[in-house]
Amino acid sequence: RTFERGFLARATLRMNRGEIPSGFDDPAWATVHTLTIAGYEYANDVLARPSLQHLRRIKGLYTNQILALPERSAVEALDLQINHSVEVEKDLAQSRSFPNLRAPGVDGVFERIEPILGGPLGRRLEVVTRYGYEHPLGALGRLVERLSLSNVREVRTVGYLHAYDGSWRFALRRDRQGRFTE
Repeated sequence: RTFERGFLARATLRMNRGEIPSGFDDPAWATVHTLTIAGYEYANDVLARPSLQHLRRIKGLYTNQILALPERSAVEALDLQINHSVEVEKDLAQSRSFPNLRAPGVDGVFERIEPILGGPLGRRLEVVTRYGYEHPLGALGRLVERLSLSNVREVRTVGYLHAYDGSWRFALRRDRQGRFTE
């Protein structure tokens, strides 16, 4: 939990099987802008609550869960795991559900990232994060350069999407010539 100006701003939900606590309907949740979800069975039910409609960053979802979410115009950052949902990948690439998404984080098969970044979504991104130690950072930078995503100022690789208490991180930023060398 993180508080800003005395209000809950960032939270991690660890949900077990059973009923969703009624507390999510409390308007106090409207101050939360960043939510990490651990426990996927009820994620969509929680995110559909009116009190959570102002989230700007959602972390920990699988791509198939995104289809069930209402349109999220406020979401600027979304960390997700690709899990065989080509329909969601096409939706993300066309930028339908998240019109203000600027910083996606993706965990999954590296080859399935290119179709997402190659659509209209890619042209407005500022930061791209790749989760998973098995994928080198340089490959992500080269992909962004090959797709001519000139607005992307930084590419990152982070150890694990589901490492809620921290993980290693590496980033490449563009130099003055526009290449990822810093």
